Amino acid sequence: MQKHLYFICPTDGLETVLNSEFKQENYFYTSLGNSLEIDIYSLSQLIELVLTKEINQITFVLSDDNCIVLESLKNRCFSERTGFIGFHQQILKQKEDTEVLWKTRSNEFLILSYHLNDKIKELKQAFNSFVGTQCLIAGKIYSKNSNTFTDIYPDIICLEQFNLN
Repeated sequence: MQKHLYFICPTDGLETVLNSEFKQENYFYTSLGNSLEIDIYSLSQLIELVLTKEINQITFVLSDDNCIVLESLKNRCFSERTGFIGFHQQILKQKEDTEVLWKTRSNEFLILSYHLNDKIKELKQAFNSFVGTQCLIAGKIYSKNSNTFTDIYPDIICLEQFNLN
Protein backbone atom coordinates (compact mmCIF):
# COMPACT_ATOMS: atom_id res chain seq x y z
CA MET A 1 0.00 0.00 0.00
CA GLN A 2 1.27 3.43 -0.92
CA LYS A 3 1.78 5.86 1.97
CA HIS A 4 1.74 9.55 1.26
CA LEU A 5 2.64 12.70 3.20
CA TYR A 6 0.95 15.90 2.07
CA PHE A 7 2.19 19.37 2.97
CA ILE A 8 -0.91 21.57 2.90
CA CYS A 9 -2.20 24.95 4.05
CA PRO A 10 -4.98 24.72 6.66
CA THR A 11 -6.89 27.56 4.97
CA ASP A 12 -7.39 25.39 1.85
CA GLY A 13 -9.26 22.62 3.69
CA LEU A 14 -7.85 19.89 1.44
CA GLU A 15 -7.66 16.93 3.85
CA THR A 16 -11.04 15.42 2.92
CA VAL A 17 -10.57 16.21 -0.79
CA LEU A 18 -7.18 14.47 -0.82
CA ASN A 19 -8.51 11.49 1.16
CA SER A 20 -11.42 11.03 -1.25
CA GLU A 21 -9.32 11.56 -4.38
CA PHE A 22 -6.27 9.51 -3.37
CA LYS A 23 -7.35 6.36 -1.56
CA GLN A 24 -4.19 5.36 0.24
CA GLU A 25 -2.70 5.89 3.66
CA ASN A 26 -2.41 9.69 3.86
CA TYR A 27 -0.60 11.87 6.39
CA PHE A 28 -0.72 15.66 6.59
CA TYR A 29 1.69 18.41 7.63
CA THR A 30 0.14 21.86 7.74
CA SER A 31 1.65 25.32 7.56
CA LEU A 32 0.13 28.56 6.34
CA GLY A 33 0.75 28.88 2.62
CA ASN A 34 3.22 25.97 2.84
CA SER A 35 5.59 28.45 4.44
CA LEU A 36 7.30 25.88 6.64
CA GLU A 37 10.84 26.51 7.72
CA ILE A 38 12.83 23.28 7.81
CA ASP A 39 14.90 23.55 10.97
CA ILE A 40 16.71 20.66 12.66
CA TYR A 41 13.75 19.87 14.95
CA SER A 42 11.11 19.77 12.20
CA LEU A 43 13.49 17.85 9.92
CA SER A 44 14.11 15.18 12.55
CA GLN A 45 10.35 14.86 13.14
CA LEU A 46 9.68 14.57 9.40
CA ILE A 47 12.38 11.96 8.90
CA GLU A 48 11.12 9.96 11.86
CA LEU A 49 7.58 10.05 10.41
CA VAL A 50 8.78 9.05 6.93
CA LEU A 51 10.86 6.17 8.26
CA THR A 52 8.44 4.80 10.89
CA LYS A 53 5.37 5.01 8.63
CA GLU A 54 7.37 3.91 5.54
CA ILE A 55 6.12 6.88 3.53
CA ASN A 56 7.24 6.66 -0.08
CA GLN A 57 5.81 9.86 -1.54
CA ILE A 58 5.59 13.48 -0.39
CA THR A 59 3.54 16.15 -2.13
CA PHE A 60 3.28 19.87 -1.49
CA VAL A 61 -0.27 21.01 -2.31
CA LEU A 62 -1.84 24.45 -2.47
CA SER A 63 -5.21 25.57 -3.74
CA ASP A 64 -5.17 27.94 -6.70
CA ASP A 65 -7.04 30.43 -4.53
CA ASN A 66 -4.87 30.08 -1.43
CA CYS A 67 -5.61 33.23 0.57
CA ILE A 68 -2.17 33.39 2.22
CA VAL A 69 -0.23 33.43 -1.07
CA LEU A 70 -2.76 35.61 -2.90
CA GLU A 71 -2.68 38.18 -0.11
CA SER A 72 1.11 38.36 -0.37
CA LEU A 73 0.82 38.77 -4.15
CA LYS A 74 -1.45 41.75 -3.62
CA ASN A 75 1.15 43.18 -1.24
CA ARG A 76 -1.28 43.20 1.66
CA CYS A 77 -0.10 43.32 5.23
CA PHE A 78 -1.59 40.04 6.60
CA SER A 79 1.74 38.35 6.12
CA GLU A 80 3.58 41.08 7.99
CA ARG A 81 1.11 41.10 10.89
CA THR A 82 1.49 37.38 11.48
CA GLY A 83 5.28 37.29 11.33
CA PHE A 84 5.65 36.02 7.76
CA ILE A 85 7.86 38.81 6.49
CA GLY A 86 10.36 36.37 4.91
CA PHE A 87 7.54 34.40 3.28
CA HIS A 88 5.94 37.61 2.02
CA GLN A 89 9.25 38.81 0.52
CA GLN A 90 9.85 35.44 -1.12
CA ILE A 91 6.42 35.47 -2.78
CA LEU A 92 6.94 39.04 -4.02
CA LYS A 93 10.37 38.07 -5.45
CA GLN A 94 8.82 35.10 -7.24
CA LYS A 95 6.11 37.40 -8.60
CA GLU A 96 8.80 39.80 -9.85
CA ASP A 97 10.76 36.96 -11.49
CA THR A 98 7.67 35.67 -13.29
CA GLU A 99 6.81 39.13 -14.57
CA VAL A 100 10.34 39.55 -15.98
CA LEU A 101 10.60 36.06 -17.48
CA TRP A 102 7.02 35.22 -18.50
CA LYS A 103 4.35 37.24 -20.24
CA THR A 104 1.01 35.66 -19.38
CA ARG A 105 -2.39 37.01 -18.40
CA SER A 106 -2.45 35.14 -15.11
CA ASN A 107 0.73 34.28 -13.25
CA GLU A 108 -0.83 32.75 -10.12
CA PHE A 109 -0.26 29.13 -11.23
CA LEU A 110 3.31 29.98 -12.21
CA ILE A 111 3.99 31.77 -8.91
CA LEU A 112 2.50 28.87 -6.92
CA SER A 113 4.75 26.55 -8.93
CA TYR A 114 7.79 28.70 -8.12
CA HIS A 115 6.89 28.66 -4.44
CA LEU A 116 6.28 24.90 -4.26
CA ASN A 117 9.43 24.15 -6.29
CA ASP A 118 11.42 26.15 -3.74
CA LYS A 119 9.91 24.12 -0.90
CA ILE A 120 10.61 20.86 -2.75
CA LYS A 121 14.26 21.87 -3.29
CA GLU A 122 14.59 22.83 0.36
CA LEU A 123 13.15 19.51 1.56
CA LYS A 124 15.21 17.44 -0.91
CA GLN A 125 18.38 19.19 0.19
CA ALA A 126 17.56 18.53 3.85
CA PHE A 127 16.65 14.89 3.16
CA ASN A 128 19.83 14.29 1.14
CA SER A 129 21.87 14.41 4.32
CA PHE A 130 20.01 11.35 5.70
CA VAL A 131 20.34 7.83 4.34
CA GLY A 132 17.11 5.91 3.88
CA THR A 133 14.84 8.86 3.14
CA GLN A 134 14.43 8.28 -0.58
CA CYS A 135 10.94 9.63 -1.26
CA LEU A 136 9.44 10.95 -4.43
CA ILE A 137 8.74 14.63 -3.72
CA ALA A 138 6.31 16.51 -5.94
CA GLY A 139 3.91 19.45 -6.01
CA LYS A 140 0.30 19.92 -7.04
CA ILE A 141 -2.14 22.79 -7.30
CA TYR A 142 -5.80 22.17 -6.58
CA SER A 143 -8.50 23.96 -8.55
CA LYS A 144 -11.73 24.26 -6.58
CA ASN A 145 -13.62 25.30 -9.74
CA SER A 146 -12.84 22.09 -11.61
CA ASN A 147 -12.14 19.90 -8.54
CA THR A 148 -8.83 18.77 -10.06
CA PHE A 149 -5.20 18.47 -9.01
CA THR A 150 -2.60 19.63 -11.52
CA ASP A 151 1.12 18.98 -11.32
CA ILE A 152 3.13 22.15 -10.79
CA TYR A 153 5.39 23.42 -13.52
CA PRO A 154 8.75 21.64 -13.42
CA ASP A 155 11.66 23.36 -11.76
CA ILE A 156 13.33 23.98 -15.14
CA ILE A 157 10.42 26.27 -16.12
CA CYS A 158 10.65 28.22 -12.85
CA LEU A 159 13.80 30.16 -13.56
CA GLU A 160 15.10 32.98 -11.44
CA GLN A 161 15.84 36.36 -12.90
CA PHE A 162 19.41 36.55 -14.17
CA ASN A 163 21.36 39.62 -15.21
CA LEU A 164 24.50 39.75 -17.33
CA ASN A 165 26.84 42.70 -17.04
